[in-house]
Amino acid sequence: MREQSRYLGDLIGISDDDYPLFDTGSIEEKDALVSQAIEDEYVSGDRPLYALTRGGKEFLAERPVERRVFLSHATDDAGIAEVLANAIRERLAGSGVEVFVSSQSGNIPTGKKWLDVVETKLITGTTYLVLITPRSVLRPWLWFETGSFWFKERQIIVLCADGYSKGNVPYPLGSIQVLSLDLRDDIVTLFEKDLGTTAPDVNALLAAFKARSMGGLAHVSFAGSEWIWTGALGALEDRDAVAPPPGLKEEFEGRGFRWRCGDPNKEGHWSEKGLFPLYQADPRKWKRKLRCPIDEKQIIYVKAPPPTEVDGLKEQVAEQAEEIQRLRRAEPPPKEKPSGTKWGCYQFKDEGEKLYCTACWDSKGMKSLTNRMNIKQRSCPVCRAVIGAG
Repeated sequence: MREQSRYLGDLIGISDDDYPLFDTGSIEEKDALVSQAIEDEYVSGDRPLYALTRGGKEFLAERPVERRVFLSHATDDAGIAEVLANAIRERLAGSGVEVFVSSQSGNIPTGKKWLDVVETKLITGTTYLVLITPRSVLRPWLWFETGSFWFKERQIIVLCADGYSKGNVPYPLGSIQVLSLDLRDDIVTLFEKDLGTTAPDVNALLAAFKARSMGGLAHVSFAGSEWIWTGALGALEDRDAVAPPPGLKEEFEGRGFRWRCGDPNKEGHWSEKGLFPLYQADPRKWKRKLRCPIDEKQIIYVKAPPPTEVDGLKEQVAEQAEEIQRLRRAEPPPKEKPSGTKWGCYQFKDEGEKLYCTACWDSKGMKSLTNRMNIKQRSCPVCRAVIGAG
């Protein structure tokens, strides 16, 4: 077996460890693939490492020498992703499996362009794991990576974590099997059925996930703090409210959130509309609400953007329907009209022989039943009018 690659060492002058497409596999396997790619003019013969075209990447992807797992996640969930990636590597050690996690130290060589490496790993990957949490479901980049894999007819495994419900996974990912890293049986299924290996110590893995989770808290990182609006907040210590820092409103609105001020005593009312108080928090210790800059008696509420465009349109339609109903309730009901007169009093449809005071109705729109005084007169107990039979 050669100790140095014919293409990588001799012609480029770098070690095999720097080759971005194959983190495992023998030098002969690497050289064989690159040689075939050169012959098919997917790469240039003198610099195959850097001249690899998109067609060349597709060529290599169709001839995998090992299983390549791409783990997609939000930056906020890097801790959970790292635990999972290490567990997969441990269980599949020696079987030629590469697990790529862009946030994990060492997965992208120093000096390499981050986007180029991620693109290469997406193109050449054989298995795609997507980590769905209350944070990642709001991240456009995760959906970009997912879309690049969706139409390649390769293995996609959807994994919920940190309290995110399997039933809430947006379409189209929600249309395929979804597993939860919060459930023992689902972890066993992932390793034994989907990855084809024995499951690790599930209790230890669950504890590791919990230690690196945000406790189901949906949050945004900004200006060195965490800004939280939903999740298990009850256990956190309450602190005095503060004004939001400059730029926070623009940060949330730029992410598609709805931002508004509201009465702190009407949280139930706003939650029915999907609006929740925004907190500055240490996710494991304390939280504090944000005062409205315009009216300090009010607090800031936010509403997270819908995960898909269709859901966004549905929300808009629902909000418009609610506004129409509100306007209808605000309109005065059409004024009722008397259906006739008898004994100098008004009568109304479907009210039988009841006789009402004309003065009360004409002046105030109020129905006031009259009383019979004698065979010729009736009286109104409200305005004291005496009405003669006509």
